[in-house]
Amino acid sequence: AAGDLAGAVEGWEKVVDHHPRDEAAKSELARVRVALRSRQGADATDPADRADALFAAGDHAGAFDILLQLIADTQGEERDAARVRLIDLFRVAGNAPEVRAARQKLSALLLV
Repeated sequence: AAGDLAGAVEGWEKVVDHHPRDEAAKSELARVRVALRSRQGADATDPADRADALFAAGDHAGAFDILLQLIADTQGEERDAARVRLIDLFRVAGNAPEVRAARQKLSALLLV
C-alpha cells in the first residue's frame, strides 16, 4: 500500500520461505515481482524485459514464447532466471489456455 515494491517482494519471499505450499502467497509474490519489474523500466535489448512489456500489453502468448526461447537458448543462472520469470507470469495470468500450452512447452524444455 505504501508503494514499496522491493520491500513487498522481500516480505512475500519470507512468507513463501516459511510456507512453501501457500499458493496464494506465491501468486502475490509473482504479482509484486512483475509490478516491480514494470516500475523499474525495460531494456529494449533484453529479451526478458521485452517479454514483460508484451505481457503488460496483453500479449501473454508472445511473452511466454520469448521466455521459452530464452530458456531453450541459455544455461545456468540465466536459464533459471528466465524460468522463474516465466512462472511468475503464469501465476499472474491464471489458468488461461495460453498458460497451459506454455507450461507444456516448458516441461518439454526442462526434460531435455
